[in-house]
Amino acid sequence: MRRVNDSIERALVGERRSPLAVYRELLRGVDAAAALHLGSGRDKHGVVADVTADDVVSLDPDHTALGLNENDRTLVGDGATLPFARDTFDLVFSEYVFEHLPAPWRTLDEIDRVLRPGGSVLVLVPNPRHYYARIADHTPFWFHEWWLKSQGHETTDVDTYPTAYNWGTMADIDRATTRYPWRVASLYSYPGPTGYTKHTPFHVCFTLLDKYVYDSRDRHVSFLVHYEREQ
Repeated sequence: MRRVNDSIERALVGERRSPLAVYRELLRGVDAAAALHLGSGRDKHGVVADVTADDVVSLDPDHTALGLNENDRTLVGDGATLPFARDTFDLVFSEYVFEHLPAPWRTLDEIDRVLRPGGSVLVLVPNPRHYYARIADHTPFWFHEWWLKSQGHETTDVDTYPTAYNWGTMADIDRATTRYPWRVASLYSYPGPTGYTKHTPFHVCFTLLDKYVYDSRDRHVSFLVHYEREQ
């Protein structure tokens, strides 16, 4: 079924670069001496390898997930109360984390505090206004664990966390530039469909729906934003 849906998706929407591929490319392009991987978990995508900084700290509140992280510097901590001094990092990066934060603006306040002048912030986040996020927000956590297991994921204990979807809209992304001395260096949006339904016969319906809203950027499934702090 997955192969059939892959073929249908390519025929309807064509080939697309994945958000993670662009995210990795942006990480490689940032010149940084010290970097913070916020909400790193076990770094299941291996993105730390794309960071040019010699000093990379992987921070996450889940010590179990951090125990599987291969980075030399790991630290159990909360993004809302970062245990670092002001102006510590040239780069703070985070992928698929902000949808889980109960108080994302507190975390962004902390990021701004520890970010050096001229530093970069990279955030890859699902759009809370996309239908997938709206569905996920109204289904119980056990269902998400079961759904991932039904697709062959065996490590849901370290891969799956409850979602809040309190940040990640186009308005949120814009608001950060008025709240902090940041500018948007680049912004990418990604229309669906997601891969969560690819093993089901109704995936084609979501493919058609996402093709219909292709020109409505604020309805895309996810955003990748690169902020730069003023010097």
